[in-house]
Amino acid sequence: MTSCIIKLESHSSNRTVTSIFSMGRTSDAKEKLLSVAFDLIHESSYGTVSVDQICGRARVNKGSFYYFFKTKTDLVVAAYEEHWRLKESNYERIFSR
Repeated sequence: MTSCIIKLESHSSNRTVTSIFSMGRTSDAKEKLLSVAFDLIHESSYGTVSVDQICGRARVNKGSFYYFFKTKTDLVVAAYEEHWRLKESNYERIFSR
């Protein structure tokens, strides 16, 4: 859960009140989008996969998609970078023999 601390100052009573507001649950939308985008593009191709398909399979609304990524290309680059990051140590181990 993400929290936000807001400092409210009351000038009439010369005191400061600090409040913590909950900003909702931590979302796994970005991770879902990265995973689904990689899988869909691997299954077919970049050109045939739409943002709507990615969001639908990831069960993430389109607003969340555009919160994390400006374009489908940005998502795909991030998805392949994440895939490489997760696999890199295995490849290094295999090919360093």
